Amino acid sequence: MRQTHDFETVDIPSARLDAEVLLSFCLGCDRLEFYKNPDMIISETQLAAFRNLIARRLQWEPVAYITSRKRILVFYAGSK
Repeated sequence: MRQTHDFETVDIPSARLDAEVLLSFCLGCDRLEFYKNPDMIISETQLAAFRNLIARRLQWEPVAYITSRKRILVFYAGSK
């Protein structure tokens, strides 16, 4: 993915993950769905949106701000 290389050139440490999250966001699916369907068709509108999000990330805008999402893992500890 060329966008991963673009991110790496500006020293974004999570280049591949960020590109995948942004592409999945544009496609309206999660990353797992993206991997399960590698032949997914990307419309011109989705591609334009993806390029816009890439440009924002290249300016170091956090992915969570761009997508308005933040994945939070919750762990529960039970007592006996």
